[in-house]
Amino acid sequence: MGGFAAAGSVFAGCVADTLGYPICCFLGTVLMSMSLLAASFVSQLWALSILQGALCGLGIALVFTPAYAAPAQWFERHRAVSTGIAISGSAFGTIVLVPVYRAILASRGSALCLRAQALITLVVGAGAAYGLRTRVQLQRPVSMQWQKTMRDTRVLLLMLMAFLIAAARFAQILCLPVFARVYGADQDTTYNILYTMGAASLCGAIIGGSVADKSGYIAGIGLCESLVGLFTLIIWTPIAAAQVSAASIYVYAALFAVSSGVLAAVLPPGVAQMFGSARLATTMGLVIAASAPAIIIMTPVSVKFFDMLGNRHSTAWLVAISGILSILAGCLGFLLPVLQRRHARLVLRRQSSISWTSSN
Repeated sequence: MGGFAAAGSVFAGCVADTLGYPICCFLGTVLMSMSLLAASFVSQLWALSILQGALCGLGIALVFTPAYAAPAQWFERHRAVSTGIAISGSAFGTIVLVPVYRAILASRGSALCLRAQALITLVVGAGAAYGLRTRVQLQRPVSMQWQKTMRDTRVLLLMLMAFLIAAARFAQILCLPVFARVYGADQDTTYNILYTMGAASLCGAIIGGSVADKSGYIAGIGLCESLVGLFTLIIWTPIAAAQVSAASIYVYAALFAVSSGVLAAVLPPGVAQMFGSARLATTMGLVIAASAPAIIIMTPVSVKFFDMLGNRHSTAWLVAISGILSILAGCLGFLLPVLQRRHARLVLRRQSSISWTSSN
C-alpha cells in the first residue's frame, strides 16, 4: 500500500493542479472507501493485495497529496504551523480511531471492521474534500515544465532525500512495535507505543512548525532528519543490541515522532518557498514518489528483520544502517539553503540583465 501511495503521488499532484484539489481529494476518498468495502467480501491474498494495496494506495495518494500541499498556499508567515495543524489530523486519527477499530475487530471480526472504515472514510473524506480549496484560483492550468524541473539540483536533492528517508523508516517506525512485542511487551504496550508516536508527532508538527515559522523552513528539513538519525544511533541501536526495557522504547518513539512531525510540517512550506505555489501539489508529489522504490526495496529487508527477531538474533546492525541513512539524508538537506541562495542569485542576475537590456 505504501509503495502504491508513494508512486501515485505524481499522478495525484497532476490531478490536483489540473482538476482542482477538491475533485482530487473526493476521487481518492471514493476509491479508498470502495476498496475497503470490497476487501471486506474477499479472503484471497491476491484480491486483498489489489484492493488494499493498489487501489487503496492510489486513493491515499489522491487524498494526501493535495491535502498536504494546501495549507502552504494559504499562509505566508505561518505556513509551517498551519501545515502542522493540518497533518496532526493523521496523528489524532491514530489516537482516536485505532481503539475503535480494535474494539470492532475483536467483537465483530475483520469484515465489519473494514466496512466501518469504509463508511468513516467516505463521510469524513467527502466533507473534507468539499472544504479543500487553494488560495489562488488559476484562470487556466499552469503546465509543468518537466525537463526544467528534473534538471533542477534542488528537486533532485529532495528526491534523493525522500528515497533515503523512506529506506530508513523500515526499522525506525515499521519494526519498532514488532520488536517490542517479540521481546516481552504485551499487545497493549505495543498499541501504546503507536499512541505515543501519534501524540508526539502531533506536538512536533504544531510546536515545531511554530518555531520553524520564525527560524526558517528550508534549513529545518535537514536538521530534523539529522536528529532522527542521531536518536536512532544513540537510543534505538543500543535497544536493539541489548533488548532493554520498554521505557527506553517509549523515549525513542517520542523523540523520533517529534522530529518526524517537525519535518512533515516544514517540508511543504520549504518546497513552496523554493519552487512557488503554482504547481505545488505536483512538485510535492514528485518528491514523495521518489520514496516508492525505497519502500519496494525495503520490503524484503523488513521480512529479514522479522525473521531475525523471531530467531532472537541481533538486529542492531540493521537499525544502525537506518540511522546512518537518516543522517545522510539530513546532510543532503543542509545543502538545500546553499542551493537556494545560489538559485536566488542567478534569478536576480537574470532579472538585472533583462532590465538593463530593455532600458537600452
